Amino acid sequence: MKLCDILEDVNVRMPHGFEENRLIMWLNTALREIYKVISLREGIRFPATGQMLYPMPSAVQCDLISAITVDGRALTKKRMDEDACPGSWFKVTEGFIGIYPPPGRGKTISVWYFKKPERILTAAEAMDAGVSYPDQEIDLDEDYGEMLRLALLITIAEAREDIALANNYKLSYNMLLQRARQERYEKDGKYPVTKDVRGGKR
Repeated sequence: MKLCDILEDVNVRMPHGFEENRLIMWLNTALREIYKVISLREGIRFPATGQMLYPMPSAVQCDLISAITVDGRALTKKRMDEDACPGSWFKVTEGFIGIYPPPGRGKTISVWYFKKPERILTAAEAMDAGVSYPDQEIDLDEDYGEMLRLALLITIAEAREDIALANNYKLSYNMLLQRARQERYEKDGKYPVTKDVRGGKR
């Protein structure tokens, strides 16, 4: 799904006259919101080594971890300022994951985390980065493309103070959002498919 296709479609459906930099800002906001409400997640797995601390894989940020399991058994998440307590738990600090009790060798640690979308670049940013501005691939499955278009159309309609049109688009957006959440749950179940990361390398 390319940026030029989104902008062209939106412009045909609602000619607006807004500068593209503003549209890019609105698109990035909509993209983050879609990721947040649909809870797009990815998982990685790696073998336990019998230790308590494991390097954080480079693809994962501390605040984006949603769950950790050992051989499919979910661990309780503890904050760094919480005292240790009985049971199985994990804590996350910058650069490391702490798991208690330390999982034995041969067990599989799985880490699930929320995805963050790649930011869409403005024309000037794309030029500086040596990227084709109109051909930027938007970091969202095509199945959610109409949601992104509708989110932008809603913002444009609100900016033009066309509340009736904005509400019409919101109705369509919310219907797609509900369906996407349901399909996501049915497809992934509680946890999505994980990717193998040998030895927990960063």
